[in-house]
Amino acid sequence: MELRHLRYFIAVVEAGTFTHAATTLNTYQGPLNKQISDLEKEVGVYLFERDESGRRQQPLQLTAAGEAFLEAARIAVAHANRTITQARNAEAGIIGTLNVGINSSITNSLLPKILRYFVKQFPDVKLVLSELPYVEQIQKLQNHLLDVGFDRTNNTQLYTDLQFIPILEESLVVLLSKEHPLAGRSQIFLQDLANERFILAPPTMAVYMTEINNIYTQEVGHEPHLVHEAGWMITILGLVAADLGVSILPKNVKNLKREGVVYKDILDIKHKQPIKLKNSLALIYRKDNKSQLVRNFQRAIQDICETSS
Repeated sequence: MELRHLRYFIAVVEAGTFTHAATTLNTYQGPLNKQISDLEKEVGVYLFERDESGRRQQPLQLTAAGEAFLEAARIAVAHANRTITQARNAEAGIIGTLNVGINSSITNSLLPKILRYFVKQFPDVKLVLSELPYVEQIQKLQNHLLDVGFDRTNNTQLYTDLQFIPILEESLVVLLSKEHPLAGRSQIFLQDLANERFILAPPTMAVYMTEINNIYTQEVGHEPHLVHEAGWMITILGLVAADLGVSILPKNVKNLKREGVVYKDILDIKHKQPIKLKNSLALIYRKDNKSQLVRNFQRAIQDICETSS
């Protein structure tokens, strides 16, 4: 028994005659009649009432077995249709699960807009978000445990199997306690921070810290005087608010409002412009990942970036 037999049977019942059913199915009455006869033989019972000569009664009437079979056939066909729709929707990236690696930078900047926009377009996609440091995101992407990630474009040449799509350039800000002598300054340069004690994230937790350290060292002539390490931005904010030191972070941290902390852009002393990180925040995914779901997510990010620019 094939699915088409069930569809033929339902069509005959709903049309009321084989002639009308054949027209609906775009076939001929003879072959359709044979298909229904074959179906009855396979089931082992008559589905339509017969007269004394063994011919189907006119107008068509279902036997008790036919009534029961009709109900089950409709359920089976509906289930098959749903199954086909599910497969097509999965292929189109309309349903499914997307495993997303995130960090503080994307969470504090574009992620709320991206998720709101994507969920509105694809409400039946399940998003699984994991907050992970750079190295762990890379490993999980390569091991097929993440579909996409967000982090910096550092050392992209080392990961030939991954695609990095830059989505956001960021400048640097210094975090000061509101009691700090520099808190009232209108302009801050790296040289102004030469004698400060720093609270910074380890590069293993925040990959941009290597670049920040290099920028500072090149401008000031020595590495930052590190007094405390903290992996998460919220922790750094708390330590700065306690006046235990200052910190340098990407500008997205300004979206985290913390009482007692002042944010100041760090300017290039020559051009008086905010100093930018060379490594952009990027969407990352495997080059061999051809999933339409990933493509839909990438397109949503592109739309958000175009709107925000």
